[in-house]
Amino acid sequence: MELSHLKSYNKSIGLYKAVMNGEIVYIGRAVEYANGGFRKRIRDYTRENNSARKHQSGQKMNQYANYLDIYFLVVGNSAEDVNHVKILEAAFIQKYQPKWNVQKMML
Repeated sequence: MELSHLKSYNKSIGLYKAVMNGEIVYIGRAVEYANGGFRKRIRDYTRENNSARKHQSGQKMNQYANYLDIYFLVVGNSAEDVNHVKILEAAFIQKYQPKWNVQKMML
């Protein structure tokens, strides 16, 4: 998983999906618009410190990092956009039922 291109997403928030072998395996959100945005969230899965990988999904993202394609849906860069991201995340998880998402969210 190449991270150098993420610098431009430091303040952007939204959803990301992890795809492996053509299958969506995980849908997550990046909502820390004032603390690194997408860059921080995706870097959590690849850094040596495992503090961000306490959950099974984070462990899988780390374990298979070299096999994943990550796609972003930028929603915005402010506090007002956080609720939109959460609503979209629930809808996408409900629709796609990714196998690494521990909880299947209900709308």
